[in-house]
Amino acid sequence: MFNRDPIHSLFICLTLISIFSLAITNVNLIPSINTLNSFELDEVDDFSQSQQLLLEKSHLGKMSVKKNIINQNSKTMIPILEGVEANITFSGDYFEGYNLFELTDRQSDADKKKRLLIISTEGEVFAELQDHQHPTKFLTPDTILCAKDIGNREANAVLWNIQDNTTQILDFYGHHDFEWNHNNDTCFAFVKYLIEIDGQEYEYDTIDEYNLAGELVWSLDTRSFIHHTQWCVFKDMVGDAADLVHSNTIFFDNEEDVFYYNPRNLNTFYKIDHSTGEVLWGLGEYGNFTLFDLNGKRKDSLFYHPHALEKVDENTFIIFDNNLHNKTGNINARSRMLEITINERTMTANESWMWIAPREYYTAVLCDADRLPNGNRLGTFGMDSHPNTNIGARIVEVNDTGHIVWEMNFPRNEGISYRVYQVDRFRFAPILNPTPDIRYDDNDLIVTWQTWYNFRSNRQITEPYTIYLDDEPVYNGEHTFEKFWRPTNLTVNLGNLEIGTHHISVVFTDLNDTLEIITVIDESISGFDLFLITGFLFTMSTWSLIHRKRDPK
Repeated sequence: MFNRDPIHSLFICLTLISIFSLAITNVNLIPSINTLNSFELDEVDDFSQSQQLLLEKSHLGKMSVKKNIINQNSKTMIPILEGVEANITFSGDYFEGYNLFELTDRQSDADKKKRLLIISTEGEVFAELQDHQHPTKFLTPDTILCAKDIGNREANAVLWNIQDNTTQILDFYGHHDFEWNHNNDTCFAFVKYLIEIDGQEYEYDTIDEYNLAGELVWSLDTRSFIHHTQWCVFKDMVGDAADLVHSNTIFFDNEEDVFYYNPRNLNTFYKIDHSTGEVLWGLGEYGNFTLFDLNGKRKDSLFYHPHALEKVDENTFIIFDNNLHNKTGNINARSRMLEITINERTMTANESWMWIAPREYYTAVLCDADRLPNGNRLGTFGMDSHPNTNIGARIVEVNDTGHIVWEMNFPRNEGISYRVYQVDRFRFAPILNPTPDIRYDDNDLIVTWQTWYNFRSNRQITEPYTIYLDDEPVYNGEHTFEKFWRPTNLTVNLGNLEIGTHHISVVFTDLNDTLEIITVIDESISGFDLFLITGFLFTMSTWSLIHRKRDPK
């Protein structure tokens, strides 16, 4: 009776040990790293993008102009403002938020009405600023850099405070783009001038930098590195002058103290050292990079008369390729959003992503392209008319595979058409991924969120925050958001938590207000059951291992 198989005896012994351990275990056992999956986000109360937006809206009631509600996957004519309607279509995983852009009502060249709008992705109007125009860029959560024509040669720079709806007109002007230097609290602008060379007038630009008092503190003449013989073979003109450069974008990297400059008509953009004014390189038809398309084929140029150059990563740029005056002879021109990845060591540049828009989206001028936090791209196809359609300006969001997931367009109506140049998608508060990473380290619960700032920025931004656990503050700190709207991890150690349902709140304090982002962690298995399951799995694993070892094979 006592001649048992030693292996069988070992199994009985292990089982008795498990039962004994279970009996002495406190039901409030703290989970270990082996029980990670027992902590999970409450999917019913998952804090989605929409819920974050609802909290933002609770702080913005005084700004709301009009509320319009449409259903998912709908295509509905939305009354945006009095006499202005738009179609909004959305499906799939689009990035919810707010759109800042200039809408131009256009009946003729001499009869234009310009206004800046802030409209949610669902069609709710939050703010309107009459008689102001592009460029539109957030400097802080409260302040937008824009422009207004007050009768100078070009439009004056303006600071618009969206909290109290006040504006400050700055004492300098320029065309197409302004760019802020946060290192010095100064602003870059393009200023045109004409010069006659061999009997032909050419229009050049200076890149000027002004302080808040309107004093010129730095300047670079584009004639120092652009030769008049580079005039486009299609002979772009402005009046009687050769439209040689047509500057439309300056993108300043505050950390590196360099800027990237796009003169549209050169099919080339440049990297320039701000401190010295030295041109470090050019990329495009007149640049010094070897160029390759998406298929690895060598090209003379990757874009034709583009707009909206921006940096989206350390070595990657996004640009809107209007595809105007394509020198390859392509008569079926299509506009596209394009990303280019460079290697400054080998001086090579490759197309790394693109979306070629349908023919009826083609836009010869204007336009913008951005990368959003969720990896989608947002673009404007901003002309008031397009081939084979009565639809004017379009704002389009596409996912990484090129599927349109959100669109706002403005049909032409009764002699009125609409133009949109640039658009910025943004949020009124910092963005947290509602599904954080949860792990254990020596029984401490570690929670990590991916975060993004309110808007895309060309500099790092630091803000204070407080972590609340079950409504009690447990940690205060500062969090730095990455530039170019790249994700940044925010990690907090919540220590040894008792089993149960816990509410974790992340409260950021920015210039607008405080915003609470909530994560719910739910323990749905009691400590007793948890240990029972663990012990049972351990016993069964041991029994299986014993039998594998006894298998005569």
